[in-house]
Amino acid sequence: MCVVYLLSSKTEANKDHGRMVISKDKEKIQSVPFAELTQVVASRGAHLTNAILYEFMLRHIPVSFVDGRGRIVGQLDSSEYQLQRLSAQQEYLRDPEHCLRLSLEIVHQKIQAQKDLIQDYAYSLKSPDLRKIAKSLDQFSQDCLCAESIESLRGIEGNAAKTYFSCFSYILDQTEWPWNGRQQHPAHDPVNALLNYGYACLEREVRLAVIGNSLDCRLGFFHSNNGRKDSLIYDLMEPFRQIVIDRLILKMLKCKMYKPTEFTITEDGCRICDTARQKWLNQYEQYLDKPTKSCGNLSPRSQIREQIAQFSHRIYTQAA
Repeated sequence: MCVVYLLSSKTEANKDHGRMVISKDKEKIQSVPFAELTQVVASRGAHLTNAILYEFMLRHIPVSFVDGRGRIVGQLDSSEYQLQRLSAQQEYLRDPEHCLRLSLEIVHQKIQAQKDLIQDYAYSLKSPDLRKIAKSLDQFSQDCLCAESIESLRGIEGNAAKTYFSCFSYILDQTEWPWNGRQQHPAHDPVNALLNYGYACLEREVRLAVIGNSLDCRLGFFHSNNGRKDSLIYDLMEPFRQIVIDRLILKMLKCKMYKPTEFTITEDGCRICDTARQKWLNQYEQYLDKPTKSCGNLSPRSQIREQIAQFSHRIYTQAA
């Protein structure tokens, strides 16, 4: 069973007997049996013929149309199918024990990823200060497994984040990339601006995987379900922030792939210039499709989609 993502411009999907045939610039690139399809995610640039849309409706294969950030703008699906999925997700996440268990897992994964990143730099830079920070994060990682409530877990996660981000002043060249701690919106320095931009790209990847597995973005378990944000997206982003975004940003800065002149700082915050943005997108796309040790020898994109597919399967099977 698989999810097909049609996100590139000039991508066309046609029906060929019992298969979905995908072409780009009139050249066939993939063929998938309808029997193996569970979901299709398509962007504005993709073209789906009427014949294949009709086939999707007959076979109850949902199609989600998304914008450039991965947000749903419309869906073609079987209402009964979606209702079953939504009911299962609601039932599973209504149980406080399930929510606490899931929260423990993602926070533990996140802090472990923070520790692993710092340990790598402690070794390469031969820094005793970074080794101390890594030990502190290891303790936070153990503490979170003993948390008895989501509120206490949020406190541990917040303290670990402050400890983790303090390491950036040891890793980065402070003459070029001054670091005074993590800032979100607006960012007032280039490193925070890159982190914000990178996390927005990560949000899109996670959102596409969530949509592809027919999960409701609004129903999460760690961040509050207050209706003002898609809580599940931010929950499932947590384990990937350091593995995917932070590692790439630090690597690019250490390799001098950016110059401070590629960023503009005003009273309203720090902005990334067009050249720096394009440089990021090129490196990001290459990085996401390249297998890496930190992702268990999968590509980061594959790991994100696989882990969220496992999460989806867990909810639907245990809630049934």
